[in-house]
Amino acid sequence: MKSIKCTAILFIFIIGFIMFPVMAKDTDDIRNDLKVLGGLSHIISGNCTFAMSLFNEVLASDPNHAGAWSGKGDAFDCQGKYKDAIVAYDRSLSLVPRSSHAIEGKGVAFLKIGEYDRAVEMFQQALEISPNDGYAWYNLGLAYDNLGKFQEAVDAYDHAGSVDTFYVEYAAKNRDQALQKISAPTTTLKKSTLPPSNTQTIPSTATPIKKAGVSLVVILFGAGLGLFVVRRQI
Repeated sequence: MKSIKCTAILFIFIIGFIMFPVMAKDTDDIRNDLKVLGGLSHIISGNCTFAMSLFNEVLASDPNHAGAWSGKGDAFDCQGKYKDAIVAYDRSLSLVPRSSHAIEGKGVAFLKIGEYDRAVEMFQQALEISPNDGYAWYNLGLAYDNLGKFQEAVDAYDHAGSVDTFYVEYAAKNRDQALQKISAPTTTLKKSTLPPSNTQTIPSTATPIKKAGVSLVVILFGAGLGLFVVRRQI
């Protein structure tokens, strides 16, 4: 009987020795994910500098954390450093090529520096991944609008409002303006510009916030389940 107990204790010790690094790594991953979520929330509140510090902390711990690179792109965008934002989004995309967050963020940065053709490419890529992404449709409309492709802009705005009611009001205003440009005499048309309100009223983190909320629920559920199992074992 004593030998069985010793064997059992030894077995538990070995399993613990093997699992501890894994559990510790999982804990670090969860901590980093929570920091990224915290950084995104600070961007929403306008605290870009503190958000950047959180993303940098995560990257110091895990240089290949795609979410932190994408978040860093958001923070650069928040600071008006759009070219730096594009570099950060590119790093995120090198790790997770189909990240809608990074693709759309890069597209918005191109919009803000006036590279509308490249913005169109980004939002089209985003829509290949998620055809019902109202945010991508809306910003695709802005890019077309600024290229003078007003009918394409109208179609994109219509899609934005049809797939996501959140964008109905914003899309309708820009749609009406684009229609007026279509009907206006060529001599009276001016190059469409991107008013700050167009991008500021719909922040670039609109879509990621929804995803972050789901991630947070999953993390909290997992943490609760882990505590439940531990307590049952005790």
